Amino acid sequence: MDTARSRPVTESDEPFLFSLFCSVRATALAPASLSATALEPLLRMQYAGQRRTYASAFPDAEHSILLSDGCPVGASYVSRNVDEIRLVDVALLPAQRDMGRGTKFICGLQDEGRDSGRPIRLSVDAGNVHARRLYARLGFEEVNCSATRIEMVWDVDSRLGL
Repeated sequence: MDTARSRPVTESDEPFLFSLFCSVRATALAPASLSATALEPLLRMQYAGQRRTYASAFPDAEHSILLSDGCPVGASYVSRNVDEIRLVDVALLPAQRDMGRGTKFICGLQDEGRDSGRPIRLSVDAGNVHARRLYARLGFEEVNCSATRIEMVWDVDSRLGL
């Protein structure tokens, strides 16, 4: 991310975060062929539900806006504890994907995991083949699979040849 940075989410980021959420969900909801009038309340409900779930399950998670040249291009939720780094969520705007930005973000977490000796865990939608390929390429291994979600882990010890 050219001069990439991140910053904590603020209240003023709410419109950007909702727009980002919609861009991610648009593909999944496309087969429903809903009108814009019907789609927006559904997306708002799902967005609010996701926010509540994350806040409840990961109350100490760092919620950040990902920046490129000072402009918002994505967002992340990362939860850290003594045992692991949990990538709760990461999303990039469609125009910012396939440019190495996600790779750079994940590699930064891997550097943190390597430095602290903690594995990185994440859960990805089973149908998100693009993200699964990215995680596998970066050394994540599938450890638990269901019909809808796949849990993956990057273990610092296995990456160091220990």
